Amino acid sequence: MSLSFLSAFVADPQAIGSIWPSSRFLVAEMLRQADLNPIDRVVELGAGTGPVTEELTTHQGPLFALEPNAALAARCRSRCPGVDVVEDTAENLPQLLKERAWPHADVIISGLPFAAWNDARQDQVLDAIANIMIPESRFITFTYRHSQALPAAKKLRAKLERRFHNLTISPTVWRCIPPARVYAITGLRSRTPA
Repeated sequence: MSLSFLSAFVADPQAIGSIWPSSRFLVAEMLRQADLNPIDRVVELGAGTGPVTEELTTHQGPLFALEPNAALAARCRSRCPGVDVVEDTAENLPQLLKERAWPHADVIISGLPFAAWNDARQDQVLDAIANIMIPESRFITFTYRHSQALPAAKKLRAKLERRFHNLTISPTVWRCIPPARVYAITGLRSRTPA
């Protein structure tokens, strides 16, 4: 599966953001931070080949996964039969929830490469995420440890802190290529950039 991921990265690095799928240790930390309840409506963004999706298959509540890359979406469907894997982009989240008659999402788990995007794309996706959240919703994403000192990552963190009341950062998950830290975000502050 990692060769499929690497091929997708080479074809479009800004869309994929990494040369390797998330490790099981990073997935475990993301799910720990998500603190899922059995009835939670869960949306996964950037499902890739499905390492998080596979762990979510035991979740009892409603679930769908978003993966815009057709080849990766096909791998995810093969790995996780029965999961609603949608080939679409996160900007369309409000419409995708409407189509499923979901009033909101309780948990959004993201593998999207926010720091690789320009401001306009970041704002579009963060607006879409904010529009499907309620105050109790949890938004889980991650950043690679080595990138945290870079201007793009610092700018993204500041943007998240302006939009949301609570941003907690996990200890480094070292058993991941590259090592990463999980952001757990709650408490919507604003639906528009500050």
